[in-house]
Amino acid sequence: MHNNHWKREGKLYLFRNSEALKKGLIKKTKDVQYADEIEDGLPGIPINCRCTMRLIYRLYEIPSEYKNIITQKGKELS
Repeated sequence: MHNNHWKREGKLYLFRNSEALKKGLIKKTKDVQYADEIEDGLPGIPINCRCTMRLIYRLYEIPSEYKNIITQKGKELS
């Protein structure tokens, strides 16, 4: 049911309608995927899944390996 969750450990996923995307502070790149594209469900949703996710609310909390998603506008505000 949730066979791919370990492969997702430490990866960044975007919520399609997030305020940061709407405001042009971040952009989707080939390195990230939308959360609604995860085929076997978000962490904790499938039955018996004990995975968790951490939501990021501030641009400076984006892990260094994903800083390329921050747009120029986002860099100016942070």
